[in-house]
Amino acid sequence: EKTEDNLMAAYPMLNLTYSGPDTSFEMVMIGDQLRHGSGSNFLGTVLADSDVVTLDVPENSSVPQEATHLLVFAVDEKGLEGDPQAAEIVDFVKPQVGPSDVNFSDTSPLCNAIEGKLSISKVPDETSISHYHVYWGLNETAKIPGEEISAGKLSATNARFGVHCEGQSCDLITISRLSSTRWEVSRGYYGNNEYAEIYLEGPGKVTMTYLSTESCCDGLTHDKLWVAGTILPEPVEVPEGTYVVIWSSDGSVTDGGWTFEFESSGGSGSGG
Repeated sequence: EKTEDNLMAAYPMLNLTYSGPDTSFEMVMIGDQLRHGSGSNFLGTVLADSDVVTLDVPENSSVPQEATHLLVFAVDEKGLEGDPQAAEIVDFVKPQVGPSDVNFSDTSPLCNAIEGKLSISKVPDETSISHYHVYWGLNETAKIPGEEISAGKLSATNARFGVHCEGQSCDLITISRLSSTRWEVSRGYYGNNEYAEIYLEGPGKVTMTYLSTESCCDGLTHDKLWVAGTILPEPVEVPEGTYVVIWSSDGSVTDGGWTFEFESSGGSGSGG
């Protein structure tokens, strides 16, 4: 049992100084620091003084080689820990290299207007690349502020990428990576005449978690299944290989949208 006397007995040279009314929590903070030590597996202590508590992990904190999750324990005034909740660490890494080459030839006869195909020699290793953005540029390196070519979100086609989107409405669809093998794909309140193709790399499973669309005319199509209305269907098994989920809406009634999760069973996944 952790008590103030036990702490003092274990660390006789420690001078405990309390401040503020919540002295029991102050003691637990110090006890945790002593038990875990600095530079070890301990990240910090958060005071439970609001409905939502946060801990700011310092910038560029080094991840121990064997660490896969962040564990959070609730601690009572005696310093006793309950069972943890865990958040998987999905390490964000900014792409270090760009396309090896790009080429464009204008085929428009109009002045101050262009059209044609922009050819991109892709990044040699697309393991962590989901797509390419194309911007208007002031020069060879600087973007014109706020100016992105409307068709400039180009999907990487590497088969190892877990989830990506193609089509006119992709900028309206949110793809969030929940873990190394799970993605959440969602469209909130939608508009008329939307269309997008969402590519999943199987094997895996699609589970609808929210659905509110016009049942006749706005929905998701995949594996010969029409998903629309408000009733959540059973999860759908995704076979090995590329699997397409098509989102479309017609030109009249709109609604709240949809959300599904895709969980890959084909390894650790490499989309981002």
